[in-house]
Amino acid sequence: RNSAHDSVCACSADPVVRAVVARYDTARALAAGVTASAVSIAEVATRASGPMIVNPLPFETGGVVELVLPGDVAPAGVQQMSVHPAAVEERAGRGRDLASMLGQLAADGWLGPTGRGVGADLSANGPLVVTIHSDASRKADPAMASVMAEAWAQAGAAPDEPLTVRVVRAAGQRVVTRVEPVPGWGWAMWEPAAAGAPRVTVAETYAGVSVTNGLLHVDLDRGAGTFALDGVAGHNGLVEEDDDGDTYNFSPADRPPVTAPDSVAVEVIEAGPVRAVIRVRRHYPWSGADGALSDIEVAAGEAGVRITTSFDHVGRDHRIRAVFPLGRRTDRTEAECAFATVVRTGAEGGPHEPALATFPSRRFVTAGSTTLTHQGLLEYELVDGTVLALTLLRATGILSRPAPRARPNVAGPPVPLRDAQMPGPQTFRYAVARGCADPWELADRMWTPLVPVTAGGHGHLPERGRRLAVDLGGARVSALRRREGAVEMRVFNPRPEPARVVVDGHEGTLVDLTGATTRRWVGRFELRPFEFVTARLAATSLD
Repeated sequence: RNSAHDSVCACSADPVVRAVVARYDTARALAAGVTASAVSIAEVATRASGPMIVNPLPFETGGVVELVLPGDVAPAGVQQMSVHPAAVEERAGRGRDLASMLGQLAADGWLGPTGRGVGADLSANGPLVVTIHSDASRKADPAMASVMAEAWAQAGAAPDEPLTVRVVRAAGQRVVTRVEPVPGWGWAMWEPAAAGAPRVTVAETYAGVSVTNGLLHVDLDRGAGTFALDGVAGHNGLVEEDDDGDTYNFSPADRPPVTAPDSVAVEVIEAGPVRAVIRVRRHYPWSGADGALSDIEVAAGEAGVRITTSFDHVGRDHRIRAVFPLGRRTDRTEAECAFATVVRTGAEGGPHEPALATFPSRRFVTAGSTTLTHQGLLEYELVDGTVLALTLLRATGILSRPAPRARPNVAGPPVPLRDAQMPGPQTFRYAVARGCADPWELADRMWTPLVPVTAGGHGHLPERGRRLAVDLGGARVSALRRREGAVEMRVFNPRPEPARVVVDGHEGTLVDLTGATTRRWVGRFELRPFEFVTARLAATSLD
């Protein structure tokens, strides 16, 4: 319902756009529910208990994850983020106060990140004492629900009688660690070990802050708030341009772009050895009282620099872009589109619009040796052959302006808009890499991270493994699902050369977009250049 072109492009009145956003919110909530369900299955699938890492990608990969571990002493190979010691807390009240006492204990942080304990006991005789065991590194005991149901029953039957709620909290810590490669679509129990990738180091310099992980080198400039990547300076500059256009077209104004912030502050948030985060705070007239915050993240073993930029937007009628100098001139970009990439040179226009060099990219765009990958920031431009500009935000107050400079015709009704000015908190996530050999894999690794779970040890699977092995041979996977009791894998070949997909131990059929079976396969199948198919496995179980 969102795919009508004026809906998906937000060329609509505010109520229509709100309905579109609500549908996206619903889709995200459904996806989060599916993910939580899958994680809950993983938690009970293995014989071993403790931290486990699940890989949602079809290829083997490692990465940096956050874990909650027992104890307060950091194991080998981790970066300790926070610690809470073992402690006991008691609250006294009456039976009628049980709800408020539990709520206050949760608000004060005694019941862990979920606001619930992992076990509970009740006093055998005398005044009611509810003892809750809190341990953020453990899964809840299934018997806890019945114990707490009895506590509620006793407290409700004696609302005026004394009640004590005691929390016994185990020592715990939140850490960041580098996980060695986990099988594709597989899992591996986590064990502390020395880091397999070079350490991330941070050094204060006269000009700013220097960060390296052995694969890349970042130098933060305290004066400008930008950074150099492997010697190419000026990355993540923020550029503001007045916009005389509307929801359909950006239309440049006469005022030159504004590139310099009013002030800059640089702060080291995390200093390695697994992950470094440098926060750059820049103030602009449009960025609200707290300014524009850019967290620059360098992680062990990663070839890209992650950036999260956020601000409370108070500007109007302008465009804000993040810019990335290339270091060398080029006239060519290659960007991801649906099931392939598209190469572009120059600008595109038509009889009713002047030529512009702004284009869409689905998750990544490459120019020269620079690759930008992002979450939903779909517009880029190669500026003067030397800079990649990534649009973060466009703000306008009218659905269609009569004959703006960039489009000398009327595209729609001149309806005034409020929401299209994009007021309020905004957050943007993107990353940059140089010399990236496979931007598809870079985007997958950046935006489909490893998933840490806490295994309960109640299953039958081994400590490490996978249930479906596939060698894609250059093809990509867009979906893996069950349908009508069978496993389906949707794959596509984004290249102009054939690809061979190997699925050892399985056979099945290939299905086209109409649902018709095209051919059978045993163990492997070929994809023509740019072909995409659904491979239906002749199996209802992967055991």
